[in-house]
Amino acid sequence: MDEKQFNMWGSLNSKWESTDRVVATLNEQGELLEKLTDGKVRIKLNGHEIKFSLSEISAVVKNLPEISMFKNEYDKLEDIGKMYKPETVRFDICNDDYRFTAFTLKIGPYFPIGLDLDEDIISEDYNMFATCISKCNSPNLVSDYEIKSYDKFRAFLETVPRTRKVTYIINKLRKM
Repeated sequence: MDEKQFNMWGSLNSKWESTDRVVATLNEQGELLEKLTDGKVRIKLNGHEIKFSLSEISAVVKNLPEISMFKNEYDKLEDIGKMYKPETVRFDICNDDYRFTAFTLKIGPYFPIGLDLDEDIISEDYNMFATCISKCNSPNLVSDYEIKSYDKFRAFLETVPRTRKVTYIINKLRKM
């Protein structure tokens, strides 16, 4: 009798939207701001260190050797589960002397991502963000707000420079 082998893993294709493009998009926007201000104003992403991309993690998982619970080699392996935890990225607008933290993101491998937005920005211009952010309901993000997709993330980034405080700070930094 030829029984079909049970496969609990499925295809291993993700049904969740990846956050892989988020940091690259932030870097691109930083380059644009620097160009628009003739190098006087820049973006710095403090606290962000790219360790592995999602595709690299997938390749590692596919190539893991069989592990026996009884071998001491198991204890020497690093826990890859740490890579799943959200990473904090602080978005600073700065020049050579001053910086302003507009927002902080908590980025895991999938959306939603957590967002803590400068208090003045959110209180003065909350309605501008109504379509792209929402109150955070994800307990693992520990943030005030969340962004649920890459499209909403891009809409959020398009909104930030149009707020009163960010416009004021960028113009002030340009003149210094």
